[in-house]
Amino acid sequence: MVAALVDSPPPAAYETGQWLAPSFASFDLPQLPYAVLHVGASTPLKLWEPAKWRALAEHLSNQGMQVVWSGGKNENEIVAAIDPDHRYPSYAGQLDLPQLWNLLANADLLVCPDTGVAHLGRIVGTPTLTLFGPGSAIICGAGDFWRHSPYRAVTINDFPCRDQKILFRREIHWVKRCGRSTDECAAPACMQAITLGHVIDAADALRTAHAKNLERFSQS
Repeated sequence: MVAALVDSPPPAAYETGQWLAPSFASFDLPQLPYAVLHVGASTPLKLWEPAKWRALAEHLSNQGMQVVWSGGKNENEIVAAIDPDHRYPSYAGQLDLPQLWNLLANADLLVCPDTGVAHLGRIVGTPTLTLFGPGSAIICGAGDFWRHSPYRAVTINDFPCRDQKILFRREIHWVKRCGRSTDECAAPACMQAITLGHVIDAADALRTAHAKNLERFSQS
């Protein structure tokens, strides 16, 4: 919608490296290869259930990846609810934005809800899997500009209460989103409908496709 305000050809697809990495204060990176599970979000209605995060972490760990948790400075309690036994290291609340950039840039996989970290994952070129509940995978997903970034969206299409059609204060017939608050929605049924199987299948497919793309690039 914003791009349509300018009378010009569409921009070329983003390529990793066009946005230069910022300098950052040194910190300890996880052991390679590793997966970042960013569990926080701007609203509780975008949070996935702790048991599913734990099971996903175990699946990735069994595949030989170091799993680390990520979250904002006020999201340590979310991580604690997911991993009360501290089985996996947590970076929640410990990194500034340049450090988070570096953490993601070296990761083999990023899994997160529909939040700003998903956009950062696409910028740095990390295989990024985004869980969409109330948000729209069409509006906030990869789109055409990010088509070269390794990315998958996991969502339940046509979820009944993802039915609001307002975007930028205008009603648009194809928009399907939900901007309800916790006062209006007691529990995020749209997030709870995303199964562990949905996410594992998407994560495995994303990593496989990315590995094949890297192999083709190295041979070209």
